[in-house]
Amino acid sequence: MKRLITFILCLFLLNLAQGQTITTCSGVTFSFSSSTEPVGTTYRWTLPSLGAGLTGGVSETIGKLSFSDVLSNTSDNFSDATYTINTSTGNTYTLVVTVTPVPKVYPIPDQPVVCPLYFGTPDVALSGPTPNTHYNWNYTGINNGLPYNGSHPSRVPSYTADNPTTALLQSNINVVPLINTCQGIPTSFKIFVKPYPNIDFNPTRNLCHGVISPEITLSSNLPGSLITWTNTLPSIGVDVGGTGSIPSFTPVNNGFGTISAIINVSGFSNGCQGPNESFQINVTPIPTMNGVSDLSICGGLSPTVVFSAPSYPGTQFNWTNNNVSNGLPATGSGQINAFIANNFSIIPVSSIFTVTPSYFGCIGSPISFTMDVKSTPR
Repeated sequence: MKRLITFILCLFLLNLAQGQTITTCSGVTFSFSSSTEPVGTTYRWTLPSLGAGLTGGVSETIGKLSFSDVLSNTSDNFSDATYTINTSTGNTYTLVVTVTPVPKVYPIPDQPVVCPLYFGTPDVALSGPTPNTHYNWNYTGINNGLPYNGSHPSRVPSYTADNPTTALLQSNINVVPLINTCQGIPTSFKIFVKPYPNIDFNPTRNLCHGVISPEITLSSNLPGSLITWTNTLPSIGVDVGGTGSIPSFTPVNNGFGTISAIINVSGFSNGCQGPNESFQINVTPIPTMNGVSDLSICGGLSPTVVFSAPSYPGTQFNWTNNNVSNGLPATGSGQINAFIANNFSIIPVSSIFTVTPSYFGCIGSPISFTMDVKSTPR
């Protein structure tokens, strides 16, 4: 049994004697510990053999195989420091510490001023002197279209710029280089995004044939913007396109139903195109109703008086009555339903009814008819 234990211990020590390697960051304390020797063994750490660009390192004699040190790497390459550990039992170990250089990023120029919304910005190249460097970026403040933080091995990728303000938007982008978990020296650059003209809201216009429309004002959040517009249906009386506000016009619809035009509006300011906005202009025709014959009825139950405008389904009718002694009110809407007509005089009661058609808010020409109510028999 004693021979077996001795054999296993020697194998383990032999593996340690072949050396171990750890990796650390420049200027950061690293620690190493192990326990392979008998209790009471002392360990003497010699000054390390330093590779190119390395500084630091201490020697120490301690009572365990445990050690901490700080090494700095002033080069742009990985470099090794080799420690030799001599024990009081006569064994020698080696520890190789690979020191990562301080990650760096080459200076990044401020980016050209860009317009928002429509085109992707150019990639922003990120590089440094040490291969396999990764780059994290971040910024704060108003979002310019770029994510607030990101990571990439070689660039800030293209993105669609944005600027929700009415002034030039400046963002300071901070870039931090990383090699594995070692953080390097940050740098920054600026991104500039111009504002874009946003067209002020325009509601749908519901107009009537022949009724003059006032000017439709088109404006944006950026004073002095060039505003252009197009019209999908010039037959309503508006040009196919123009600039600025839409001048006053007389709507045209000679048909029998409402027609609609889409007005597409966009702005241009400081070399940047704004988003398209649209609104609708509806033009409704003026209804024409059928005439009503004059009526002469006897006192008592009268017939229903029907109004119609067959070419304009849904037309509403409003009427007035200039002589309420016939049993009807002074005003009403819809058909005149059957009613009890009264006339207790000896002469007919004559009334003039005026009926005005209305088609989705557009008023047509009124028609008139008379209603004579003869004396009611007693």
